[in-house]
Amino acid sequence: MDTLYQKHIKAGRPKLLSSRDDQYLVRLVTVKGQENAVESRNTLENGLQKIVSAQTVRRSLRRSGSTSFVKPQKPLLSEVNRRKRLE
Repeated sequence: MDTLYQKHIKAGRPKLLSSRDDQYLVRLVTVKGQENAVESRNTLENGLQKIVSAQTVRRSLRRSGSTSFVKPQKPLLSEVNRRKRLE
């Protein structure tokens, strides 16, 4: 009996990070408290010997549902509060 389906050949560039690597990245950010994508990339490079760019890490985290934001800066001291601090 012949097979009814032909074997499908995957096309395109293969992913650098597997689904397990994506899970590891999410765990790095949520549980271990990695601050940014560059720190996560360095940890991934040292721990798993996978060399990826910080942009790849950002894309992977975004795909997993994480959002990024810039921490708001503290406002500058007003003139009155500067004088109070010096007293």
